[in-house]
Amino acid sequence: MRISRRLTTALAAAVALICASVPSDADARPVVSYAALGDSFSSGVGAHDYDPASGSCHRSPHAYGPRWAAAHHVADFRFPACGVRRRGTS
Repeated sequence: MRISRRLTTALAAAVALICASVPSDADARPVVSYAALGDSFSSGVGAHDYDPASGSCHRSPHAYGPRWAAAHHVADFRFPACGVRRRGTS
């Protein structure tokens, strides 16, 4: 039985289209959540350009935590590190 050239071309195009539309597992990236906890070293005291919303904690975008999160495309980043002792803590 001989298959026509048109039918063969159409089948090849359909298979290529289907394969191109299926996502590859290699393209999937894991979702990463990251929390930068710690003291003055972790918050970035001395790195300057402190976030005004951090108050006396002196959190800086130049600290290791925010820089790592930006470089690794973190989906959920928390930065509660604080550079001073808070009342009520030991």
